[in-house]
Amino acid sequence: MTKRNNLLSVLLSLILLGAIILLVLNTMRQQELNTTSQELAIELTQRILSRDPETQVPNVQALLDNAHPCLLQRRSTASSTAYIAMVFKNLGELEVIENISGASETPLLVFSDVLPRAAYVLEAVFANGSSTVEIQLIFDQDRWSVIDFSVKSSLMVL
Repeated sequence: MTKRNNLLSVLLSLILLGAIILLVLNTMRQQELNTTSQELAIELTQRILSRDPETQVPNVQALLDNAHPCLLQRRSTASSTAYIAMVFKNLGELEVIENISGASETPLLVFSDVLPRAAYVLEAVFANGSSTVEIQLIFDQDRWSVIDFSVKSSLMVL
């Protein structure tokens, strides 16, 4: 009986230790995904809302190069180009990103089939006024990709 109780105690201890390890790994993964998604959201917003140094045209290619296939299915290259051009026409040049809020959402289980997502709102100042930029990302195939990108401002005329 004592041998059986000891075996049961060891088994329960191992299960508890495994659960703690999974929780720690998930927390570390969540922190890493939060950091990398937030950094990418800022970097991509700056690149998308800038001009190509050689051609001086809006850098929509930065959006297209980092777009998830679901965004490319919803929004054509021509539509994305026209949208970013409209942002420049109405708001002017991006001057500064003042603040970012949001976070990534990671499944509770490390080995889940649900893909991590992130959503951020960036407060931006353009030459003609302030706006908010909303960017949504998905972590698919070991990289973050854009699933939505929009600029909101009272100065935007559709």
